[in-house]
Amino acid sequence: ARTPSLATGKVLKKPFFKSWDDFMNFDTTFKHRVPITLCERDLLLEKEQESTRNWDVCVDRNEIRVAKVQHGGGHITLRAWATVPGVNIYVAFFLFYSCEERVKWDKVLSGIKSVEMNAQGSDVVYSQMRIPGTTPRDFLQYRRVFLQGDGSI
Repeated sequence: ARTPSLATGKVLKKPFFKSWDDFMNFDTTFKHRVPITLCERDLLLEKEQESTRNWDVCVDRNEIRVAKVQHGGGHITLRAWATVPGVNIYVAFFLFYSCEERVKWDKVLSGIKSVEMNAQGSDVVYSQMRIPGTTPRDFLQYRRVFLQGDGSI
């Protein structure tokens, strides 16, 4: 199985988006054509640190927490935190990242495959989700992995 290159030698320019709101309101036609930037990673790290005040915390258990907020135009932002006691962080990452391994345990995904590797530093991934009570959904998305200084992914 392929794992992402954590040291590609490419330098990402930043900041492209001025804020989370700028990112959310930016033309999606353009955003969908551009791989994930360092700026977007920084915005996600900022969003992770925000309070969940004014968010709908739909799951709040010891090992998992999920919060969501709805924006205009039907957009929903989800945030999730999970702890898997006794599982090495790199093993957990591999089980999420590897398409072959992911479908073995993720019962919502009925299919996932890498369409293009290293598209300007990101992978392009196609996935299908089958959620009970809804029609199947398919996604084509950029996926980029960052290894933080503290070892988190």
